[in-house]
Amino acid sequence: MKSRNRLFAIGFGSAVFAFTAGCTDQTTLSESARAPEPARETEAVGLAVPDVPPNVEPLGPTAIAPWQGGQSLVLDPPAAAIQVLGPDGMPRQPIKLTGVAQPTDMVVEAGFIYVLDAALRRVVKLDGSGRRVDVLAVPATIDLKQAKLSVPAADDVRLELADGTEAPLTVQRGPDGDLPGGAKLATPHGPVAWRFARVNERTGRLSLSNLPVAPKQRDMTVEGDDILSAAELVHVDSSQRLYILIEELLKDRPVYEIRMTVLRYAPDGSYLDAAPLPLANASRLPNRFLAFAADGTTSFIKIVNKKAVTVRLTYTVSRGVGETAGSAVPEPMLDDRETPFEAYVRSLAPVERGAAGPVSRNEMEQIARSLLDERFVLSRANYGRDDTSVCAPAQNRMWLRPARLNGQIGATVQSIPYKWGGHSDLFKIREDLRNGKLAGDICTCRAQIHNYCITPQSTGLDCSGFVAQVWRSPYHETSSLHKISNLVPRWEDLRKGDILNLAGSHVRVFLSLRTDGFYRVKTMESAVSCGGVCESSYRLGALIGYRPLRYRDVTEVAAQ
Repeated sequence: MKSRNRLFAIGFGSAVFAFTAGCTDQTTLSESARAPEPARETEAVGLAVPDVPPNVEPLGPTAIAPWQGGQSLVLDPPAAAIQVLGPDGMPRQPIKLTGVAQPTDMVVEAGFIYVLDAALRRVVKLDGSGRRVDVLAVPATIDLKQAKLSVPAADDVRLELADGTEAPLTVQRGPDGDLPGGAKLATPHGPVAWRFARVNERTGRLSLSNLPVAPKQRDMTVEGDDILSAAELVHVDSSQRLYILIEELLKDRPVYEIRMTVLRYAPDGSYLDAAPLPLANASRLPNRFLAFAADGTTSFIKIVNKKAVTVRLTYTVSRGVGETAGSAVPEPMLDDRETPFEAYVRSLAPVERGAAGPVSRNEMEQIARSLLDERFVLSRANYGRDDTSVCAPAQNRMWLRPARLNGQIGATVQSIPYKWGGHSDLFKIREDLRNGKLAGDICTCRAQIHNYCITPQSTGLDCSGFVAQVWRSPYHETSSLHKISNLVPRWEDLRKGDILNLAGSHVRVFLSLRTDGFYRVKTMESAVSCGGVCESSYRLGALIGYRPLRYRDVTEVAAQ
C-alpha cells in the first residue's frame, strides 16, 4: 500500500499514543519513501505477565513513564509495585505500592508519581520513594476503563477519556488556554492544549493552543489512506518538536486491522521523521504504552505472549507502511468438546436450561441493562468479613470481595457484582442476595484441585455468565463461544448484542460504534476491573485480538 500522509499505528490494549512533531497552520502530512529500519526489542526482565483463568481479563504491566537519569518506570499491578528499569533495561529497586487496589495508569510530573486506582476510584500522588503525598477522588460518573492521567501543571490533575475529552479532578485557576471538548498535555514549556475534530472518514483536524513558538494557536489537518480513527498530541520535547499519534482502521480487510505511527515535526511545522509502532507480534498493549523523555527519546512497551517487551523507538525519515494488528489474528486452537472448567461450572447448576430459543436484539439489550441497572442494599452478610476476603488457594482461602464494595455495608449498590464462575439469572441472584450470600467474588484460579476457586457461598456473574444471560444460552467459557456463534465478517456490520471475544480470556457485549471524533466502541461486560457489570467505551487499539461474533439464534426483529 502506498504510504500517503501516514500517521497511523498499530495498537493493543487500552491507551492509544504516538507522536508527530510540529505542524504549521493547516499542515497536511506529506510523502516519504523508504521503510524505516525495525527497532530493537528487549524483554523487560522482572515484569510479571501471569497466566489468567479462562474468563478473566489479561493481567500485566499497565503503564510506562520516563524517570530520572534515563530510567523508566513501569506500573506492574501483579507485583503491586512500580518497577524501575535502568537505561540498559535491567531492573533496579522497585517502588512498592501500598493501598492501591487496581493501578491502571501512571504519569510523572515535577518529580512526583501519579497513579490511577480504578477500583477505589482515586488518584494517588507519590514522591520518588513511593510515600503517599496526596489522594484525589474520582467521581462515580467517569468511565475509567480506558482513562489516562494528565497532569499538565502542578496541582492540575485530569483524566483523558476514550473520546479524547478530559475530566478535571482539581479546580482550575483562571484562563489557561483550554480548548473546550479537548485535552491538555504537560510539556517542558508549559501546558499545551489540543482537540481533535473529524472532517470526514479519512481526514481529521487537530487544533493546538499554547504552543511554545508562534503561532501559539494553529490547526493541523491529518489524512489517512484508509479510515482515520484517532489522532492526538502526545508530546512536545525540550527542542519544541511536536509528536502526534495517528490510528488508522484499514478498509477491505477481514474483520478489522489498525496501525499507528509516531510522527515528529519541527517547531515550524515541517516534517522531520517517524517511528511506526512494531506491533505485529503484540498480544496486547498496556493502557499507556509510550513514554517520552524531555529530549524526545521514546520508549514503547507491549505484551508478546507471556513477556513484557520494551522498545526504544528509532525515528527515520521514511514513515513506511507500518505493521498492522487487529482481530484478524490466528484463533487459539479451539476444541468442540466441553472443557473441564465448563463441566464444573455447569455442575453447580444441574437444572441449567438449554437455549431458550430465538432472542431479539432488543431483548438482549433489555436483559443487559437490567443487570447493569439492578440495585440492592449490601447487607453485612453480603459483605462478609474482611479477614476472610483473601485469595490464597494454597491456604484454602478462595473468596475475594470486589474492591468497589469495600466499606459499603448498608449502601445501595448498582449492578450485579462480578462472581468468578457465576451464571445465574437476575431472579436467582436477587434471591441469593436476600438469603445472605456473599456479593461477588474476584478470586480466580486455574487449579482443578481447588475447584477453580469457585465459591458456592457467593453470587453474581462472570464475563461468560453475563453473555449467557444476554443471549439466553447455556454457559460457555470464552474459548467455547465459537460453538454457538459465527464470525462477523466486517467491523462495520456489528450490531448490538453481538460480542467481542478474546478466546481464553474475556468477552464483551457490543452496543454501538461511535465515529464522531475518535472511533470508539461502546460495550457492556461483567469484569473484575469493574467489580461487576459495567458499560464502557474503548478505542479500537484496546480491542486488538478480540473477534466479533454473532449468536446463531438471534432474530433481527422483536419477538412477538
